[in-house]
Amino acid sequence: MRRQRRAYHQTELGNREETARDRLLALEAAFDGWTRKALCRTRLQESWRALEIGAGAGSVAFWLADQLTEGEVVATDLDLTYLPDSHPRVRTMVHDLTVDSFSHAEFNLIHARAVYEHLADPEVAAARTLSWLAPGGWIVIEGVDFTFGVNSPHPAVASGLSGMIAGMAAATGLDSTFERTLPALFHQHGLVDVSLCVQPMVCGDGGAAEQFLRISLEQLKPMLVRAGTTEESIDGLLHWMDSPGNLDTVFAIVTVSARRPGADS
Repeated sequence: MRRQRRAYHQTELGNREETARDRLLALEAAFDGWTRKALCRTRLQESWRALEIGAGAGSVAFWLADQLTEGEVVATDLDLTYLPDSHPRVRTMVHDLTVDSFSHAEFNLIHARAVYEHLADPEVAAARTLSWLAPGGWIVIEGVDFTFGVNSPHPAVASGLSGMIAGMAAATGLDSTFERTLPALFHQHGLVDVSLCVQPMVCGDGGAAEQFLRISLEQLKPMLVRAGTTEESIDGLLHWMDSPGNLDTVFAIVTVSARRPGADS
């Protein structure tokens, strides 16, 4: 279903915000270890050609390029402000996956993180992306699911995350649980070896996951308030993270992987 929204890069999630680079780096620090494990499970081949969608500040693209010593990584985003063009096997380009295309079966590996849940019609975009996957190739899509915090026993966490999800949905069309629908979609399109893995992220410890959430809340606060989220709910969650002794699973990264049957299986 198509949801009313502003384009991602035109909201407070975009790179024009003062804290945008810090948010991207915090996201990388929190998630890269998990992402690398997920990509390694595809049994990376040195000659593969890979597509990194929504490359952000480039950490995954550059890591992939170091593994694919005889291949190439195409790293795309709507805004390349923080994406360096500094690796001999990484080609960066502005690309909107809902409009722009690639050749049929061009890539052995396609990866995206925190992308599809922000799209107006993510199911159509995901199905379109599959046409770029070569026989035997793998697709790995990851999303940040904030609904894990909605059932927190801590009222400040439950209220803050509920307000954030509702505000994001109203302002940008966020579907925080979209990636959990992908196994059925991949199965419908004939993919095999479909898996779904969940990595809970703990906040309250001052770690990378908390820093990502904290920067996101502070960066998004004006937009969330305009969309109807109360300042009290946002500030309450921030205060909870500041209070000694508080720890909880506030959100999770959901990783869905699948393989197209064929030549390189």
